[in-house]
Amino acid sequence: MEGAPDLSVCLVNYEGGQPLLETLARLPELAAPLTLERIVVDNASRDGSPERIERELPEVRLLLNEENLGFARGCNQAAAAARGRLLLFLNADALPEPGALPALARALDERPEVAAVGPRLHDEAGRVERSAGPAPRLAGLLHRVRWLRWTRLFRAAHRRWRFAEPPAAEAPVERLGGAALLVRRGAPAWDEGFPFGLEDVDLSLRLGAEGQLLYLPQAKVLHRGGVSTRKNLAFARNAFEVGYARYLRKHDPRPWAAALYRLAVTLDWPLRLLLSGWTLARRCLDPERRGLAWGELRATWDFVARGWVFRLWRAG
Repeated sequence: MEGAPDLSVCLVNYEGGQPLLETLARLPELAAPLTLERIVVDNASRDGSPERIERELPEVRLLLNEENLGFARGCNQAAAAARGRLLLFLNADALPEPGALPALARALDERPEVAAVGPRLHDEAGRVERSAGPAPRLAGLLHRVRWLRWTRLFRAAHRRWRFAEPPAAEAPVERLGGAALLVRRGAPAWDEGFPFGLEDVDLSLRLGAEGQLLYLPQAKVLHRGGVSTRKNLAFARNAFEVGYARYLRKHDPRPWAAALYRLAVTLDWPLRLLLSGWTLARRCLDPERRGLAWGELRATWDFVARGWVFRLWRAG
């Protein structure tokens, strides 16, 4: 493609605010000597961030959705509009450190056996995010269910997945995080059937069928984390449950695995409702903890009241 940039940075925005604007403004200097384009798909933000992009960064390609179409669909929209030979899917709350983008691009350019590359993600305190490692399995996911968690039958499987530390040095992995993921043009599309969460694990496994997934810890990206998620904790919590069921339906070879998980989560609802109500009552005098407890109670109630239980059973 004549005049195509080296790198297309694809961001999906939902009320990302100032962190998004900072990232967009700094990307050209951080990508040098790579040429790049910046594409933002906005999922009906109401915080003024689309207007600020148009006003302050007119060179950024801005695609506006009239409603929130989700992260996966937004990524696919950005990828369809991209012209670069490499595509970087980057969260609105992520900021690459100097040298990270050229290092990621170099690794993908020089190693044809690699299908995707991911950096080391860390928060503002320097804590490393567990963004690379093994993919979840049914046993590990069952430990998330309250009435099964108390049995401790699946605790070891859960810890092997959830608390696996990313490699200290460059290494192939089974899963890379979607907060910063570099692929070649023509890579598999994101699965839009995931409402929120697990779409990056699904994509990792499909990319892994085409080549190696490379974790590159010397390339570092600051991930502020949860800027959009905190705006709707109830949605995020229930969307993850649907995502886990869809993930098992697609990637667990046992035909009964997804059904078992759905049944376990559905039976867990009365216990979750009771415990979340009790937690809210105990934390009613602490404003910060009360907010988290209320979010948990609302998520549990919405599971039935807003039909998430039916989406759980249809997922797949």
